[in-house]
Amino acid sequence: MYKKELSIIRKRRVIFWLVFFGYIPFMIFSSNLIEHFYSAKIVEKIIPYLFFIFAFVWIVVSINSATSICPKCGKRYCHHSNIFCQKCHSCGLELRSDIKNKFRQKYFHFMPLMPVLLIVLLIIFSSRF
Repeated sequence: MYKKELSIIRKRRVIFWLVFFGYIPFMIFSSNLIEHFYSAKIVEKIIPYLFFIFAFVWIVVSINSATSICPKCGKRYCHHSNIFCQKCHSCGLELRSDIKNKFRQKYFHFMPLMPVLLIVLLIIFSSRF
């Protein structure tokens, strides 16, 4: 019934986690790229600017994820205390209520995969040094 709106909320959360765990690979990649074309002194000057750009993007994505509106009742989907809730605090609409397949509904979580992805990315990028 609310398939499109709930998928938007889920996509916002996935983007939040991608941006959150993408910080270290972003900084390593961008510093290596800048150091490849310029000197190391330039990298030391540019890194703080890259951090503030990334922090700004992360804040925007966090606010976007935290202020999702419930399609059923029209209130905020989650409150301040728990922005990762699985159902609306006001009306109880579940985040994955539109997914018909029970196997997919049970195992379609992005967060448990994030530590594995982060470790793999760290291994890949740390082998370059």
